[in-house]
Amino acid sequence: MSGKEQGPKRKDEYVSGEWKRVLCCLLFVVGALLPSVVSAHIVTYTCKIPMRDGVALDVLVILPSEYGSYPTLILRTPYAFGDTTNIENETAFAVPFGSAVVSIYERGHEQSGGKDEKHKLSQQDAEDIMKWLRKQYWAKGKVTWIGEGYQGVGVFFAAQADRCLTSHMIWNSVPNLYDMMFRGGVFQKEVVQEMLKIKDEAGWKKLSFSSNSSDTYWTERHANKPEAVSAPMILVSGWHSPFVDGMLTYYNQIATKSSDYAKKKHKIVIGPWGYDWTDDGVPKGTWGDLVYPSTAGSIAGMGLDIFIEDWILNYILDTPGGLKASLAPVSYYLMGAVQKDAPGGKWLKSKTWPPASSKERKWYLRKGATLKQEAPTETTSSLTYAYDPKDPFPTTGGRNIKLPAGPKDLATVEQRKDVVLFTSDILTEDLYIAGQVKVTLWVKTDAKDTDFTAMLTDVYPDGRSMLISEGIVRLRYRNGTQKEEFVTPGTAVEVTIDLGHTAMAFPKGHAFRVVLSSSNAPRYQPNPNTGAAFSVTPENPIVANNTVIFEKDKPSFLVLPVADGKTLETYTAEPADTTKRATPCTHTTPTSGFTCGTPPPDETFTDAPVDAGEGGTPERRVEKDQPQEGKVPPVCGC
Repeated sequence: MSGKEQGPKRKDEYVSGEWKRVLCCLLFVVGALLPSVVSAHIVTYTCKIPMRDGVALDVLVILPSEYGSYPTLILRTPYAFGDTTNIENETAFAVPFGSAVVSIYERGHEQSGGKDEKHKLSQQDAEDIMKWLRKQYWAKGKVTWIGEGYQGVGVFFAAQADRCLTSHMIWNSVPNLYDMMFRGGVFQKEVVQEMLKIKDEAGWKKLSFSSNSSDTYWTERHANKPEAVSAPMILVSGWHSPFVDGMLTYYNQIATKSSDYAKKKHKIVIGPWGYDWTDDGVPKGTWGDLVYPSTAGSIAGMGLDIFIEDWILNYILDTPGGLKASLAPVSYYLMGAVQKDAPGGKWLKSKTWPPASSKERKWYLRKGATLKQEAPTETTSSLTYAYDPKDPFPTTGGRNIKLPAGPKDLATVEQRKDVVLFTSDILTEDLYIAGQVKVTLWVKTDAKDTDFTAMLTDVYPDGRSMLISEGIVRLRYRNGTQKEEFVTPGTAVEVTIDLGHTAMAFPKGHAFRVVLSSSNAPRYQPNPNTGAAFSVTPENPIVANNTVIFEKDKPSFLVLPVADGKTLETYTAEPADTTKRATPCTHTTPTSGFTCGTPPPDETFTDAPVDAGEGGTPERRVEKDQPQEGKVPPVCGC
């Protein structure tokens, strides 16, 4: 695409460059999803948005019609269109409902200028984008940002960049780029490879940063001002997504620290899904080695299409009812064993996370490979294994991006020599957990540095050991990722491994298990055990002999967030669809063009009703009073 701004074009006219493929994708999805409301007069144009430092970002604007003013949905992405299917669907869905869609390529991608700063300037650019948007004649004032994964990081920055926004929706992302790339101080290689689209060794060599979260590189890429958020947010993730913990943490921050207007309007939805969680627009019901009940294919009882439709109507078009009224602050799926009459397998709701009834309870690692609620009495008790970075524990399910995710059976890999197991007694009653799972260990190693991993599994009567959650910590970061604290080889130290948040019902007759090791590859980059500075391509790995201690003076234990199953609140039926809907309309528009950013020609248009199709569809909103040239439409009253 050339740097010259393009005037508006109807959907059958030529749009140059990469945006032609973008437009084809959008219109194909729109036509497939809502053929009864697609206007023959959808307008598109390309242009550049100037940033304050002189860089211009490549933009595609899609309008429901050449005339009218519309709420705006903004998608800012580094990806060639086609790599983020869920977000494509949602942006496309919005156009026939009467929303403008603005798709923007990040710095250094496609025809946008500058270099890829990996979110360093995301907030500054969001401010400049909003400044540009306020000058567009078609911008009604209501503005929503949307993003997923890596692009979602930019939405967190946008949310704190402008106090005159309407809403935001973020799928599977985190507000801190460090947390996307590291966990417990360990490089999340599989996640980074997919988020940054690294395809070869040359791509890895381009990355250069510290593993200390206090490094300026990371603090500049952290949207850490929840108090600056003034618009309601909907966050969506899954228990098998690598970003679910970051989203829950952020939700709790904005629910208490954002503006008085917004703090009670935020919502979070956590399903039994992973990152890549839909098949042809339907949430997957099969994860890992388990097939969940049909309820897993919904969002709190709603089909994905209804969820997205109501989101557009309620949050982009700002109509009452729908999700605003029916969706609880916290909607989450209670996972369970896949067997007849087992608890779990249903959507629950709560005013807070974790639910009010969740209380931490400890199970101690005991001699005999058991988990007991009684603390150990032995004066000496430990297990040692050899961890070889050249032969790491193989990733088997869990919170992955492209690798198979979810509850895989670990029974086979648990037999490895670099694994130690601790299993509870058989449960005599159902056990519910909802919240954060942690494992605290006393450990030592003969190496300068090493990692420790922990997994929680559901042990079936037939011997299956189904993964629920997992975590990892680098020993040098045992007291936080802000600074390195190396251990003296052979010295016992205490570490806590965060296994993340989850919601699970263990049925009576099952047991639960802690699986300990020192690697999980390729999910995480194996620690070479040398104590060398972090590198995306570590060298000269050595074997470490690692010891887990569980004795009277050095107790190791599992912490479970045990909830009262009787008080957990269930969605008893599909949330009421109270959204006000009206007959859609289409528009007849003149054919004259105009330049990006200028008011339209002084010509008239009319509304003409069209067949809404079976079931009815929402109103195509059109403002007949256009702003006068030189005047900026108000945004949220600002």
